[in-house]
Amino acid sequence: MGRTPRLGSGARFSSLQRRVASRLVGTPVPKKYQRLYGRRYTSDGAMLAGAAIAATVGRVKYGRAGMRRLSVKGRN
Repeated sequence: MGRTPRLGSGARFSSLQRRVASRLVGTPVPKKYQRLYGRRYTSDGAMLAGAAIAATVGRVKYGRAGMRRLSVKGRN
Protein backbone atom coordinates (compact mmCIF):
# COMPACT_ATOMS: atom_id res chain seq x y z
CA MET A 1 0.00 0.00 0.00
CA GLY A 2 1.41 3.34 -1.02
CA ARG A 3 1.17 6.26 1.31
CA THR A 4 -0.74 9.21 -0.13
CA PRO A 5 1.10 12.52 0.14
CA ARG A 6 -0.26 14.91 2.73
CA LEU A 7 -0.89 18.55 2.04
CA GLY A 8 2.43 20.32 2.35
CA SER A 9 4.45 17.10 2.17
CA GLY A 10 6.64 18.31 -0.67
CA ALA A 11 4.83 16.30 -3.34
CA ARG A 12 3.61 19.46 -5.05
CA PHE A 13 7.10 20.96 -4.94
CA SER A 14 8.66 17.81 -6.40
CA SER A 15 6.00 17.60 -9.09
CA LEU A 16 6.60 21.21 -10.16
CA GLN A 17 10.37 20.67 -10.03
CA ARG A 18 10.13 17.65 -12.36
CA ARG A 19 7.80 19.43 -14.80
CA VAL A 20 10.09 22.47 -15.03
CA ALA A 21 13.20 20.27 -15.36
CA SER A 22 11.67 18.23 -18.19
CA ARG A 23 11.09 21.44 -20.15
CA LEU A 24 14.63 22.73 -19.53
CA VAL A 25 16.67 19.66 -20.57
CA GLY A 26 18.67 20.45 -23.70
CA THR A 27 17.76 24.14 -23.86
CA PRO A 28 20.45 26.84 -23.78
CA VAL A 29 21.24 28.34 -20.38
CA PRO A 30 21.08 32.14 -20.01
CA LYS A 31 24.55 33.71 -19.88
CA LYS A 32 24.37 34.73 -16.20
CA TYR A 33 23.71 31.12 -15.11
CA GLN A 34 26.24 29.34 -17.32
CA ARG A 35 28.80 29.08 -14.49
CA LEU A 36 26.28 27.00 -12.52
CA TYR A 37 24.72 24.86 -15.25
CA GLY A 38 26.97 24.99 -18.34
CA ARG A 39 25.90 26.02 -21.83
CA ARG A 40 22.92 23.67 -22.07
CA TYR A 41 20.83 22.11 -19.34
CA THR A 42 21.65 18.47 -18.60
CA SER A 43 19.16 16.38 -16.64
CA ASP A 44 21.04 17.03 -13.37
CA GLY A 45 21.41 20.75 -14.05
CA ALA A 46 17.77 20.97 -15.06
CA MET A 47 16.70 19.35 -11.78
CA LEU A 48 18.74 21.92 -9.83
CA ALA A 49 17.30 24.77 -11.86
CA GLY A 50 13.81 23.26 -11.51
CA ALA A 51 14.20 23.23 -7.72
CA ALA A 52 15.28 26.87 -7.73
CA ILE A 53 12.37 27.87 -9.97
CA ALA A 54 9.85 25.87 -7.91
CA ALA A 55 11.14 27.50 -4.72
CA THR A 56 10.78 30.95 -6.27
CA VAL A 57 7.24 30.19 -7.43
CA GLY A 58 6.37 28.87 -3.96
CA ARG A 59 7.74 31.97 -2.24
CA VAL A 60 5.74 34.20 -4.58
CA LYS A 61 2.58 32.19 -3.96
CA TYR A 62 2.90 31.47 -0.21
CA GLY A 63 5.59 33.88 1.02
CA ARG A 64 8.65 32.89 3.03
CA ALA A 65 6.69 32.11 6.18
CA GLY A 66 4.13 30.08 4.23
CA MET A 67 6.87 27.99 2.60
CA ARG A 68 8.44 27.41 6.01
CA ARG A 69 5.07 26.28 7.45
CA LEU A 70 4.51 23.88 4.52
CA SER A 71 8.01 22.51 4.94
CA VAL A 72 7.53 21.90 8.66
CA LYS A 73 4.08 20.39 8.09
CA GLY A 74 5.57 17.98 5.56
CA ARG A 75 8.24 16.78 8.00
CA ASN A 76 5.75 15.91 10.75
